Amino acid sequence: MSIALAVLASICIGSGEAFASQFVQRYRSEVVTVAFFVAGIIVSIPLVVVVPSEFRTADFLNGLYAGVAGGVALLLLYRAYRLVPVGVGAPLIGVQSALWPVLYAITFGDEHLAPLSVIGIVFGAVALLLVSFDPSPVDGVKLGVAMALLSGFLFAVMVILFATTSEESGLWSLVGQRISGAVIAVIGARSVSNEVFPESGSRLKLMAVGSLGTFGAAAYILAAQKGSLSEVSVAGSQFPAVAVVGAYLLYRTRVRWWQTLGLVASALSVSLIALS
Repeated sequence: MSIALAVLASICIGSGEAFASQFVQRYRSEVVTVAFFVAGIIVSIPLVVVVPSEFRTADFLNGLYAGVAGGVALLLLYRAYRLVPVGVGAPLIGVQSALWPVLYAITFGDEHLAPLSVIGIVFGAVALLLVSFDPSPVDGVKLGVAMALLSGFLFAVMVILFATTSEESGLWSLVGQRISGAVIAVIGARSVSNEVFPESGSRLKLMAVGSLGTFGAAAYILAAQKGSLSEVSVAGSQFPAVAVVGAYLLYRTRVRWWQTLGLVASALSVSLIALS
């Protein structure tokens, strides 16, 4: 169940990233981030009713801290998307979303991985690297990559904070994360302009995409609470593969042969982890 939820998280988040990569070309990244987090608040509150969730102060605070990390990470990521393609930015996030939680789980969580899990994690890292490689010349690529790397580290911090919440608390940490993330996003938007929320004609579209990310985050939290953080973090970090496929289906973005190999490796990674 935990791996299935992690795969669902990758599908939801990757689909949202495919849409977001185009929105940030038309709207300011800060405005997009605000819309996404506001949508997250609207979606996450009913989810704590649907999913059995007991309010626990410590877990809710972890969600608030995760929201600060996630809010800054999202602002950096959407600015990075203005400088580098989604096929470069998203995998840099994915690699770190898998790497740091795995290291944390092994170092502090006393996790002992089965041989198939280890092979699956290696395949997952290879998949993310293959999917990420894009030789196209891009202006400002160094700055875009730096932003994506910092964003990825902060996302990893957010993932670890989510994973430390109790199963009994359910999705209350998600509510806290969306609230504090929205505050960070509004502060970021106000720091560059008086415009905080997108124009009325685009709000529903942006919030619909933001809802995808919220459902993905909810699935990830439940997966991390139920299963191994190492395995869940790798299975849940395969969203770049979904983003690449989504960008191709939606916008006919070119998919190169090595990215196809990366997609295959991604599928193998999840399969091996699920079989372990």
